[in-house]
Amino acid sequence: MPRTATLRVHPVLAAAGFWLAVLLSLVVGLASLRYLAGDPRMAGDGIRASMVANGWIFVTHAAAAALALILGGFQFVGGLRRRAPGLHRWSGRMYVAACVAGAAAALWIAPDAEGGRLAGFGFSVLAAVWLYTTLTGWRLAMQRDFTAHRRWMIRSFALTFGAVTLRLQLVLFQALGFGGYVELSPLLAYSSWIPNLLAVELAFMLAAASAAASRQPA
Repeated sequence: MPRTATLRVHPVLAAAGFWLAVLLSLVVGLASLRYLAGDPRMAGDGIRASMVANGWIFVTHAAAAALALILGGFQFVGGLRRRAPGLHRWSGRMYVAACVAGAAAALWIAPDAEGGRLAGFGFSVLAAVWLYTTLTGWRLAMQRDFTAHRRWMIRSFALTFGAVTLRLQLVLFQALGFGGYVELSPLLAYSSWIPNLLAVELAFMLAAASAAASRQPA
């Protein structure tokens, strides 16, 4: 019986995409550390009001999300996990703690999001799903179900990476003349993370299809 054809990404392209995501996460994460100064002048026009209104909670969200971005991508480097499992575990704990703190703070500040209730609802859902996926991944690691743990932490990082896709989309939409952050936030509150999750789920489906096809007799 002929094997079912499946879509596969060339390993070089997959590796390039992964390291590009890690690089972008590092850039955005390191840039976001400026909010630790607590100076609203460091914030853009679209989020300055939220920073003033929420004070240290906003700073907590920004700093925790920045740490999650900086650490998250390296958790999926297989060589690092094998050579330094202790480092992987401790940096993983720091990532989980950062996501939990960042998501909890985001739930507090989301109602103050520019763009009104539609934007606030979208960012609230993002924070809740971010918290759920991260804690589920952590629970599975504690249960030593590392296959499921990896899948859920991929979902978690896809949501963490929403901070990057939001900025990329904002730059693109502004270049196309669709307005600034205030006008775009009702869209960005959804478009910055839902496609990330859909892409991850599609990748899981394709991987499962490929594995099933490889098990079929020739």
